[in-house]
Amino acid sequence: MNGNPQTGLIDSHRAALAGCALIVFFTILRGFTMKIINGNKVIFSADDVHSFARAWPACKLRDRAYWFEFDGGGDLIDTDVPSHDDGAEAVALADVAKQFLMEGLCPRWITA
Repeated sequence: MNGNPQTGLIDSHRAALAGCALIVFFTILRGFTMKIINGNKVIFSADDVHSFARAWPACKLRDRAYWFEFDGGGDLIDTDVPSHDDGAEAVALADVAKQFLMEGLCPRWITA
């Protein structure tokens, strides 16, 4: 960083966006379609959910797409998870979505 806090902030955002772009690129290459829409909504494809569910015995999530929407602070503000699919698995998937959105962390079940 060159001592200019504004430049450093821009550089760090640029690096974070580049990291997210690589994650999205590699997830598409592997056949996964987890993506960020409108800067605050993470969408998992049915294939993504199926791969996630393999780690959860007796998972209640169906092989369908789900999305999670967050505010600027990372709080969950909306989702399309129906009440009969809700449970520990849905909470864990929401956590994965938040980490992907806020920190650019790719889930282990995609990188494995």
